[in-house]
Amino acid sequence: MKTARFLLCSALLLTGLALLGHRAASSSRRRPGAPFASANATATAASAEVAPAAEARPLASEPGSRAPGPACASLTKAYPGIKERVQDWHEFNRSAQSITVAPYPDLPLTFTRTGVKDEGKYVTWFGTVKEIPGSSLVTVAGPTGGELSLLVMPGSSQFTFYSAPDGTTTVREAQPGEEGCAVGGSQPNRTTAQAPATSALFKAQYTAASQLIAQNQASPSGFGGSSSDAAQGVPAAADSNTLMVGVLFIYSQATLDDIGTSQADPGGYIDTYSKACIESGNVVLNNSAVTNFQWKHLGAQLSPTYTRTTGANLDFDVAAISTGGLIGDWVTAHAYAAGASQVFLWNSGSEPGATYSGIANSVPQAAIDAGHARAVGGWSAVSGPVSYKTVIHELAHNFGAEHDRANVGAGGTGYTAPDGNGLWCYGMMWSIPSSINPSLSNTASTIMGYGSAVIPYYSNPNLTVHVTGPLGGQSNNLDWGNQVLGKATTDPKAAYNAKVLSDNAAIMAGYGSGIAAPAITAQPQNVTVQSGNSFSLTVTATGGGLIYQWNFNGSAISGATASLYSKTATSGDAGNYTVTVTNSVGTVTSATATVTVNTPSGSSSSSGGGGSSGGGGGGGAPSDCFLAALLCLSTVRGFSRRLRHV
Repeated sequence: MKTARFLLCSALLLTGLALLGHRAASSSRRRPGAPFASANATATAASAEVAPAAEARPLASEPGSRAPGPACASLTKAYPGIKERVQDWHEFNRSAQSITVAPYPDLPLTFTRTGVKDEGKYVTWFGTVKEIPGSSLVTVAGPTGGELSLLVMPGSSQFTFYSAPDGTTTVREAQPGEEGCAVGGSQPNRTTAQAPATSALFKAQYTAASQLIAQNQASPSGFGGSSSDAAQGVPAAADSNTLMVGVLFIYSQATLDDIGTSQADPGGYIDTYSKACIESGNVVLNNSAVTNFQWKHLGAQLSPTYTRTTGANLDFDVAAISTGGLIGDWVTAHAYAAGASQVFLWNSGSEPGATYSGIANSVPQAAIDAGHARAVGGWSAVSGPVSYKTVIHELAHNFGAEHDRANVGAGGTGYTAPDGNGLWCYGMMWSIPSSINPSLSNTASTIMGYGSAVIPYYSNPNLTVHVTGPLGGQSNNLDWGNQVLGKATTDPKAAYNAKVLSDNAAIMAGYGSGIAAPAITAQPQNVTVQSGNSFSLTVTATGGGLIYQWNFNGSAISGATASLYSKTATSGDAGNYTVTVTNSVGTVTSATATVTVNTPSGSSSSSGGGGSSGGGGGGGAPSDCFLAALLCLSTVRGFSRRLRHV
């Protein structure tokens, strides 16, 4: 056996010697300094020389990266004033003095700039048709490189214009008067291309209903602000006295599935649409002379998955995201982390039992507590999202605002509020003579009411609407008389949403603040553990609304987002651990805890079996392989000397 091992070792070493000699001979044939290259490397280099060099093309989604050129047909159709491709919508919004949009090809409307909100990530352009107070165009250049505009006219449809990063533009129409709490629209919202046969009817309604012009608007006592600004639908500039009510939007995976491939970046589209709804809501607040607070859009995040009960309506979803709900703890933690006072969930209108509408927690004339300042809105593959009106209708419910007195119950079919009940939290609805225009419904209302024609105001007895005037070059010479947008608090039919919103603004804004910066009171400790056993690291912190992230050797550990981190130890778990604790006020990182993993004795592999190992602490005879190695080494040295003398 020993002789066989000696012969085997000798053979292996002599084979290596032969290969070394072959390489030495090859190197002697190369010219001095020539690099050694394999045949494969040479072929690769030759291929690279033949292939044309790739042209450097910036990503189309990057602002300013698209080359100048004609705008695509869908963009020029929606924005008739734009003839060339927009390279950077952020810069476009910063500089544009007017923007023309066409909800229908033969109905272009030019909006004059009234202000710009530049937040870097978002640049929001505000405009109005000055002859129509209450009209607004809110245009948002978002973080994904596209542009989204919301066109709002008193009493008419809402139009959404979305230009994707590649310039492709879609126009979608929604009728806010069809939407309500737990009530879906009577027909799907649509792109104008999907309903050409009915466009004449909608244009007639759009043109006539948009005659609602607010006149003689007085600034109500206690609100301050400029009545002329309110008349023009201009968002008041926030100052140090303006309360900010943060709104965090979340959306379900089912909502993303509904959007599907219709948008290259569905999450970004949801985020930008949500931002446009919030800023349109701020215009409505100012229209209504509510100037002590504004809503602040805090972004959009994907929610955890939760199981809906088959047949459940949106009440199920608003309960799921509230305190004690299926994902209530996650929502609360992320609301605190974002500094949000309110949370709005976009949920799929295609899920089992879901309704294309909205729903929210509400206590009449009193702000909801922080854990129940929650609202939900529908989004479906066919209908898209509910309108801006439904978003700010549901958010106002959290403040304690209610429907008009005739439709207090959810769905617009509930009980009628009794006169003289001491509450003024109601919206306002009034009748329009049907003889004026048969294409219009016979009711109109403020944001919280259930009229078919919705005007962008919250009820306020100090504001008056006079229905008359031309739009878009057409004159109907209508005169429907003056309509007061509310009833005083002392009136038996009191209706004053604006006061409810203003009175509860400080309470609502406080839900997103008032928490302390995170502080660690007990640091994670070093751990020594045997491989195969479990170990735990813990941290204790104060501050409220805390979010945890454990890190291993400087990198975040996926899913390790609780105050306790535990795992079954392997040798790869040995190292340094920290945890970062975050809330809306700040961030703190713990001291380092070191985990040492010991391997149980006897777990390493051994030679096994009987027989002599040739080892041991006392020396012993050299092995056969060792003797063979010495022999071959002597031979190699002699061979090398001969090579140096060639």
